[in-house]
Amino acid sequence: MSETSSWIEVKLYWLASHQWKEAPDHRQYLRPLHQHLFEIVVRISVEHGERQIEFHDLRSIVWEYMEVQDFNNSCENIAKELFKSLCDVYPKHKISVTVCEEGGVCGKYGQVVV
Repeated sequence: MSETSSWIEVKLYWLASHQWKEAPDHRQYLRPLHQHLFEIVVRISVEHGERQIEFHDLRSIVWEYMEVQDFNNSCENIAKELFKSLCDVYPKHKISVTVCEEGGVCGKYGQVVV
């Protein structure tokens, strides 16, 4: 029998600008500040289905974090920094964070939450 688990997931969208100042010449169009609609997905393991972690609380924590986030960073690093912040709030849970630009290009960081 395969192992099963439970988790919750929140997804939100954030309009912001960022840049990659050190982009190589063949990707120089990424050097100036440019805008994206970022999709942020957070998954957190839970032990039961009775709102061990409230969806709305998690979403609020992610929103608050995004309001002070420095987007002059890669999707991977944004995901990593959000992951570290969430680990402080939920230290006993597995967490994964995905940050995507439109078009489905994503950076991910965290533990496997399945």
